[in-house]
Amino acid sequence: MRVFLTPGGHRRFSRDAIERLLPADRDQRPHLGPGGLTPARLARAYHRVSGAPAEGGWGAILTDADRAGFRNLGQRLAEALVEHLDASQPKEWAAHLAMATRAAADYGRMGARAGLSMGEVVEGFLAFRRPFLTEAVAVARRRGFDIGEVTGLYEDAELALDQLLVATMSGHGLATSRRRRVRIPDNGEAPS
Repeated sequence: MRVFLTPGGHRRFSRDAIERLLPADRDQRPHLGPGGLTPARLARAYHRVSGAPAEGGWGAILTDADRAGFRNLGQRLAEALVEHLDASQPKEWAAHLAMATRAAADYGRMGARAGLSMGEVVEGFLAFRRPFLTEAVAVARRRGFDIGEVTGLYEDAELALDQLLVATMSGHGLATSRRRRVRIPDNGEAPS
């Protein structure tokens, strides 16, 4: 909150800053998607934070096709998550969360197929999580959400992201366990 001091040493706050502390006079919080929380904005935020993969890090083993696949899944996941947070009806809310959950599980499976460990896949998911939360709150502030709406949004996003992290881990675990069960013996015999 911006504050300035008068020559007499008194603190002054802008009217907008004070009004954002008061509860809004509306039935539901404004939507994020139309307010600018778009996949393109999230992609820019992710690139600002992540930069290029570290030499020798897990990002360095990904092929260009893997990176493109992860990007596409990230966009699907982000779109579904924003739609989930913007939904006003429980049925719509659940449907968008289910779409995001499927995308998160696909993310985990794709990571397993790319040879990433569970820890590396979780690290990739967390690199998505932080910029998403930061951008969601920035858009909410810019849209004039009151403090209660920003807090509610953050809590809703955290709960959804927790569920998506579990789905990511489950997707990775299922893909890894399937791969272990279908091992081909070294002697050229059919798998048992």
